[in-house]
Amino acid sequence: MRCNETSLKECQSSNYDECFAALPSPTCPSGPEFNIPSCGSGEGCPGYVDFTTSVYSIAPGTAETDPLVYETICWTRHMNEWLIQRNERDRAFWEDLGINPGAMYFGSTTGVFRYYPGRRTKDCGTYDPRPRPWNVAPSSGPKNIVLVLDKSGSMKENRMTLMKKAAIRVIETLTMSDRIAIVVFDETARVIADEGMYLYPANNESKAILIDAIANLEAKGETNFYDAFEKAFDVLDISKGEELTVNCNSALLFLTDGEMTHPVGITPETVIDLVTRRVNATSTKMGKPVLFFSYSISEEEDVHTLPKKLACPLPLGVWSRINREDQIVEALSSYYQLFSLGLGDDENADFVSWVEPYIFVTGGHRGTTIAAPVYDRSTSPPMKIGVVGRDIVFKVLTEALETDNVTEAVAELARYSVAVCPATNLPRCVIEEYRKAFGGDEARCFPDECNADAFSSIVPEKCFDSSKYTGNLSANSDNKGRSYADIVCCGSNNGVCLGGETEGGLTKAMIIGIAVGGGGVIIVALLMLYCCRKRSGNNNRRVVVVNDAIAVPVNPPPIAPSAPTWKSSP
Repeated sequence: MRCNETSLKECQSSNYDECFAALPSPTCPSGPEFNIPSCGSGEGCPGYVDFTTSVYSIAPGTAETDPLVYETICWTRHMNEWLIQRNERDRAFWEDLGINPGAMYFGSTTGVFRYYPGRRTKDCGTYDPRPRPWNVAPSSGPKNIVLVLDKSGSMKENRMTLMKKAAIRVIETLTMSDRIAIVVFDETARVIADEGMYLYPANNESKAILIDAIANLEAKGETNFYDAFEKAFDVLDISKGEELTVNCNSALLFLTDGEMTHPVGITPETVIDLVTRRVNATSTKMGKPVLFFSYSISEEEDVHTLPKKLACPLPLGVWSRINREDQIVEALSSYYQLFSLGLGDDENADFVSWVEPYIFVTGGHRGTTIAAPVYDRSTSPPMKIGVVGRDIVFKVLTEALETDNVTEAVAELARYSVAVCPATNLPRCVIEEYRKAFGGDEARCFPDECNADAFSSIVPEKCFDSSKYTGNLSANSDNKGRSYADIVCCGSNNGVCLGGETEGGLTKAMIIGIAVGGGGVIIVALLMLYCCRKRSGNNNRRVVVVNDAIAVPVNPPPIAPSAPTWKSSP
């Protein structure tokens, strides 16, 4: 249905946006599990939910007039029928667990977010699904990431600000299935960790420490690319030797303004040779390719040459520039989107990912997310078009797993993901098209070798001429100008809400979480929970795989130090 002209015609005035549209058949579930803080503090403070439709939102910085956004809103509208049927079909499964069925959502590569059942979101128009951990994890599989950050004196003012935001954005996309290390450099290079040159699990504790260290970086000193890269590859090699890596792909992300000044006698060619040699050697040691992403952060044109030259000799090297804050999301998406090219094969058809438990923004409840990538398999290679997910609150996991240590249980499920490590041995012209897709024509390394006829479609392109985009997509704007509480709350009397009857019930977090969840192959992961509950009689059991044909567990990595420490400002 993605490029079906009929679906485009039927799309007019048939969608309900999260901000202003009045829902066609809202219901008012009662009971404390449906309470919404904005509706009051009484026992019955629920919000309206519509089980006959989904609602959609678009990411900040995008517009419905963009052909790709417009078309995505239209083809995802056809999910409604499937979502409604799935909700009914899975009801018995949830009831057997003693749990109300959860909501389902889909985040597209274009930034369109559609979730079911329909309801109003408090923070209207602010949500971008693409950089969220639940979206990145199933897009890339488990990975080892080393960030190499330039903090030299030339990285002053806006450059340092952009680099910090970009680096923090990368860290925020990682999950507990990943490993992370950061090398910062001026005239010398240093790893952000006092314990040694290791990769660390990308859990919430590690990420908080690393983000704080990045926030406190100061621009000063000369610029020594050579030592920075030596240190970065040493981290990967040492971690591999200590069995502290995940047994999958690795990537080095280099962020700089491109101005190398130190040491005397080291030329750009010397650094290019070092990177090429160490990428090949470390890839051999790891047994999997090391991907190299080079980002130059500068408004000056003459400083982008070296960062690009570092990437081009490598089979899996990609360069792009970041000149403005609004380019960060698109530029940095290149690193995990390249991993996603290998996840579209049949071996990974049942891949699901788990993220470390976190607090849902709008409800304040702790839970986790299960998600799976979605591909258009009519193209070769299959083209990733989004991610489907389901949020699960701790209460659900506690009952299903019969344990109070939910964080450890979720970590174990993540460690036994059913993913086969995505292959990244891609043809030269596929990588060249990838460079163009995320960095423009200037990012291509071999423009004369790979012409338009050699390119594969690796990112969605518009299906129709712009003349086909006519009319308003939203069914109505009846709620425009009304407050959130006025729209979402079922009603109140002196601060005590008046709830209605429960219909198609959802758990509290699944109604009011920032990303309401699930669907499709996600049910495989939920069957794992079911199996644990049915077959195990103790709280220390390992996960029982439901179907050996589809669940090929990746060997879990040894436990690295839980988090780095950083006692002094770098």
